[in-house]
Amino acid sequence: MKPDVYLILDPYHDYAAAMMRYCFDQHGLKALCLITSRRYEIFAKQYVAIDPRHVEARYHLEDQSDDVLLAKIMSNYNPIAFIPHDEPYLMRAMDFLERMPIRWNDPALIRLFRNKQALKQHLKRQDPGLPLNHTRHVTSAAEAIALRPEFPGSVVLKPNDGMGTLSVGLIHAPDWEGQIKAYFDASQCSSVIMEEFIEAAEPGVEYAVNGQIDDRGAIVYQSIISYYKVSANGRSFLYYQDHHVPYASDKFRLLTDYATRVMQASGLRRCPFHMELVLSKQGPLLVEVAARLLGVSWGKVVNDVHGSGFDVFAMAAHYYLFDRPYGGPGPNWPAYDANHYLSVYGIGAQDEFVVSVDGLKEVERLPGFKRWGTKPEVGRRVNRTVDLFTRLYDVQLISTQSMEDMRRTADQVRALIAVNKRSGLAHKVWAVVLFAVDQLSWRWRYGLALLGKYLGRS
Repeated sequence: MKPDVYLILDPYHDYAAAMMRYCFDQHGLKALCLITSRRYEIFAKQYVAIDPRHVEARYHLEDQSDDVLLAKIMSNYNPIAFIPHDEPYLMRAMDFLERMPIRWNDPALIRLFRNKQALKQHLKRQDPGLPLNHTRHVTSAAEAIALRPEFPGSVVLKPNDGMGTLSVGLIHAPDWEGQIKAYFDASQCSSVIMEEFIEAAEPGVEYAVNGQIDDRGAIVYQSIISYYKVSANGRSFLYYQDHHVPYASDKFRLLTDYATRVMQASGLRRCPFHMELVLSKQGPLLVEVAARLLGVSWGKVVNDVHGSGFDVFAMAAHYYLFDRPYGGPGPNWPAYDANHYLSVYGIGAQDEFVVSVDGLKEVERLPGFKRWGTKPEVGRRVNRTVDLFTRLYDVQLISTQSMEDMRRTADQVRALIAVNKRSGLAHKVWAVVLFAVDQLSWRWRYGLALLGKYLGRS
């Protein structure tokens, strides 16, 4: 009898490891790990260890076509699920699901969540009265400029399949046409969503509603995050600070009522979601929604603030696997409201090597310090901050202190962290040595992996 298994792409990720642990510990299920690139594997496994007990087999996609791999899988295993643990893997996972006898969401529906314009059109068809801002799909600056009569105010341009504030531009009058041309020249995007800019009732503030849809379409809400975003380095909407919205607040009800309407119209089932909203003076309006868990390391934060064994990774993994109710602990809202959370993001001004960092130990001793999301370390190559992925640092704070005290702690974090304030020759030499050792180390391992492949050992 062929063993039951599930598939997962590039599992060297905190979220993937957590879901694999649940699958094995609670259901005795092992993973078929599909590795997209040996280069990536060698690099990523330095940071995340996968328990070998959780793995049934590994396959390198570079070594065979999808057809050959699927034939191997179907002849040796009974695949019951595919776990797309991070947004970049959603479309690749659908390539497999379209040709496998796995009952989950229709792959065509999941593909809508990587096509912002198509998804909003789908929502409008399913719920014609759903409040949505005006959007159009454009492929060039000329197309965008020609739509000026439809967009009398400011507009936002972003890749139609984008994520993490990558290549997002805010276009204002008076030089509307010039800014659009500059956006297309800089981004090199040929599939862009152009949308009416939503004036927030609180300037610079957006919200992220996070939840899990069960097998019947009911939603378990897990958290709402309030982002404060700023303009810097010629970019708009850069993450600066965020915190949880209290469950007991009227704002939580207002945002989740709207989110429920959006997700019911979407038709999604057995899937986590991460929805970004702006609260306008007229009410909530959708920015975008992803069919996945909340990103970066916010999933860990949700577990931290709820406590009591609540686990967003276990809940997500369960519904990827099964079409029956999840029996684990649910959200603990009294704990969520008591455990205030706040993240602080650093905005880097330029591309550079980190040659000196001061204040890290002092930050770790601050009341409420929980973890580094991104830690600035000597020898790292850092980039000018232009999106979520190029942040200089982020620090996560969780405490039962008041939110006012948390904000004061956040100000201390910014005051304490000093990158490259000491830049003498000795610091520069040491940074270059560390960078070189790191690069040579993983390239050496990559070379050994390729040698093993050609010798038939991998």
